[in-house]
Amino acid sequence: MKFPVCDNCIKSGILCPECTKKFEDKRISETDIELAALLYEMETKELIRNASFERTVIADDLLLVLTKGDVANMIGKKGRIVRQLSKRFRKTVRIIKDGDLKTKMEDLIAPARLLGINIIYKSGEQNTKLMISNEDQSKLITHKDILEKAARLLAKDNSITIEFK
Repeated sequence: MKFPVCDNCIKSGILCPECTKKFEDKRISETDIELAALLYEMETKELIRNASFERTVIADDLLLVLTKGDVANMIGKKGRIVRQLSKRFRKTVRIIKDGDLKTKMEDLIAPARLLGINIIYKSGEQNTKLMISNEDQSKLITHKDILEKAARLLAKDNSITIEFK
């Protein structure tokens, strides 16, 4: 089990000096701590096995959970874990495989298809465009603006835009 806070902090509900420093430095958030406690509880009740996540990203009504572990495990059988997390946080939850830009963006927009990522260099600046099929617009989990905001936060790139082709 791997979480952004240590096991002792999860069990006790009180942050140790190391985790407190992470929190103060904004390397972990209140949501990270709450999610770690919830997943730990689910794991002790055997609702989930080997839970792991790196961090959370919040974009309006969208909660993104980045994991290096098994995405299917975090989603749960028939989406059970994601539904419980959505209910608890009152947001749409999306599990994202932490990896390269393409992997993250594919998980973000699924079940819509990512046609490609265009990186345009102009006047010394970089602009990144995510190309999505026009036919898949109705498959997006939320509005284009919220997805763009989420993509920017995930990639730490303020130039990301979404275009339909």
